[in-house]
Amino acid sequence: MTSMLVGSLSSDTTLVLRKENEILSHDMVVHPNEQTSQQENVYSIFTLSERRILVFATSIVSFIGPLTGNIYTPVLNSIAQELQISTAEVNLSITVYLISQGVAPIFIAPISDVIGRRVICILGLIIFTTSSLGLALNSHYAALLGLRCIQSLGASALASISGAVVADCVVPADRGSFMGFTMIGPILGPSLSPILGGLLSQYGDWRVVFWVLTGFGSVLSVLVIPFLPETCRAVVGNGSHAPSSYQDSWANRRVRHRGNVQARLPRSKSFTLSTLLGMWVVFSDIKSLLILILSGFVSAGFWCITTSIPSQYSKIYHFSDSSVGLSYLPMAAGGLVVTFVIGKWDPIDGNYRRHARRMGIDLQKDHLCEISNFPFHKARLQVAAPLLLACSLFVVGYGWALETRVFPAGPLVLLFFICFCMMGMGKAIQMLLMDMHPSRPATVVAAFNVAKSLLGASMTAASAPMIEATGNGWTYTTIGGSWLFVFPVIWLTQRLWTP
Repeated sequence: MTSMLVGSLSSDTTLVLRKENEILSHDMVVHPNEQTSQQENVYSIFTLSERRILVFATSIVSFIGPLTGNIYTPVLNSIAQELQISTAEVNLSITVYLISQGVAPIFIAPISDVIGRRVICILGLIIFTTSSLGLALNSHYAALLGLRCIQSLGASALASISGAVVADCVVPADRGSFMGFTMIGPILGPSLSPILGGLLSQYGDWRVVFWVLTGFGSVLSVLVIPFLPETCRAVVGNGSHAPSSYQDSWANRRVRHRGNVQARLPRSKSFTLSTLLGMWVVFSDIKSLLILILSGFVSAGFWCITTSIPSQYSKIYHFSDSSVGLSYLPMAAGGLVVTFVIGKWDPIDGNYRRHARRMGIDLQKDHLCEISNFPFHKARLQVAAPLLLACSLFVVGYGWALETRVFPAGPLVLLFFICFCMMGMGKAIQMLLMDMHPSRPATVVAAFNVAKSLLGASMTAASAPMIEATGNGWTYTTIGGSWLFVFPVIWLTQRLWTP
């Protein structure tokens, strides 16, 4: 089934790839009649160490979104008691956060692909920090919902930064190991933030959580504003071109001074109303849309698991707030292990290179190769498909482990494997979308997050009623089964849509 899917995907998206490669041709193709320096020929003038530091740093910034979405899940019961609201109402604060996190990138990410990563990152940090301060001082339910929306707006502006930086600085054949760094936020955020929230709740009320977020945002702002370099290829090319003064930084000037400083790039894109609708290019491509739906369904199930842990573990195992926070630790372990696997053995890039060798393609280091006929769908989906199958089976097992009230170690071990499989699959899917739309890396990452957030919001709102009505066993059987259902539906639709 995987081979039929990946085969049917290649025809239409090859046309999209060719069109988008033309957009980037000014800094990807070396014309024989032009006298260009070696500095201009390489994909990025940032050294390997600098790229690793840059991707790691932006991954920490992108960590804000997942951190903020889950850090106060262990204190949801405390918030409900103090504000005198129901469990469904306090869960609504998570739902509105996810909706805002899903809608905002639709407009923010395309702007990032035009004016650069640095400006968007700074504005996002300012919005996030000020809204966190407001939440720390708040005592009203309506204000809680409103400020969570604003906080999500700032966090969502940062969510796509690290993935876009990888696309700016690293050729497709080497992106897998770098994408391991970008998994820090999505992995540690949902996994460690509830642990942190549970520990903080032991030393104060729920407002302490937002005071910590305020301090975290302030520290990152102090570091990012002077030091974060601009990497957007539409602004600085491979890093050798000087950006506008408001986009420049000390790090950009330091890198440029190692070689010849190139003239400022002509604006290949203008900031217009169509810029704000740039994500429509991704969603209007049926191949991309169906892949996004698949990733959204998987993420929706993951959010159902994370948001139901406090209520279910308190009810079934009588866990305290701090114990509930520690229950997320296996998810963090699973995420860190898959990050190590990707960084050490590099299976995603390894499969990419295997297909390149079979086609006789010479993948030169730090140079973009012609990939118009490359089967990148096979290279990415051959890694994602087995992980999706395994993840769905683990989710079904997790639901029935809770339903039968087995020893707590049972569902906790299953959480480890669920996170391992889901994160590995998600990165393979995200890299496939980047291959399909190379000129819009931030937009692609944002589209990926939009699909996850919107479907995750619906599942978060429905999870408590579903578990109450049918129990954990059938709820998670439905979720895991839906993943297996979506995959063949995508294959069938791809077959029917292909001319």
